[in-house]
Parts: sequence; C-alpha cells; structure tokens
Amino acid sequence: MLRFPAALGVIFYHFYDRDGAPALLEHLTSGGFFALFFMLSGFMLAYVTRGPFDARDFLWRRFARLYPMYFFAWALFGLFTWLASPSAKEFTRTLAFYGTPSLLLVQTWIPKTAPVWNWPGWSISTEGCF
Repeated sequence: MLRFPAALGVIFYHFYDRDGAPALLEHLTSGGFFALFFMLSGFMLAYVTRGPFDARDFLWRRFARLYPMYFFAWALFGLFTWLASPSAKEFTRTLAFYGTPSLLLVQTWIPKTAPVWNWPGWSISTEGCF
C-alpha cells in the first residue's frame, strides 16, 4: 500500500522541476520517498523468498546478480574519468578517494563520496546498507 506512493515519489523526483517547489514537497522528493521505497523494496525481496530463509544465501544471490553489471559500469565510468583527467596524479587521487569506496559499495556510508563516482550506483550501496 505504501510502495506505490513511494515509487510515485521517486518518479516525481526524476521528472519534476524542483526550483521554487514548496519546502515539504522538496523534502519528500529529495530523500523521503527514496528511503521509504528502498526499505519497502528490500522488505519485499526478503518476504517473497521461497523456502526457509538463509540470510547468507540471500545476500550472496543478490550480490551475484547485481555486482557484475555494477562493476562493468564502475569500470566504464573509470575509463571516462581517466580520459577526462588533466593528469595521472589527478586521476589517481579521484580513484583513491571516490572510486575505491564505490568499488567496495560503501560510498553511501561516506556522504561526500556518494554522488561522485558513478553516482547512480549509490542505490546499490544503500541496498547493501539496509
């Protein structure tokens, strides 16, 4: 029942021009709906698991399903970052401070790194956190 409004809020966030929006609407679309949607989605993933629930098996299956494509996107973004970097030193610094947390799926836990390296990947880091 709550998942539909949360998903609608996420869609609204991506398509609505938030400049000049009321404060409550700005707050809800900037984080409230995202958090609710991910928590409910995580609950539904766990709830529909068939048979006895084994947390280790569940986490391994989620990782094996998501991480290969995530790693491909991470490497592709790294290639573009390397090509756009003014120097090897700057690329190495960016890789160390932003690429490494992203590779290890902990960028959401370090607020300044979440939106930098392959920023859509923060959602997978958030899923791992929950």
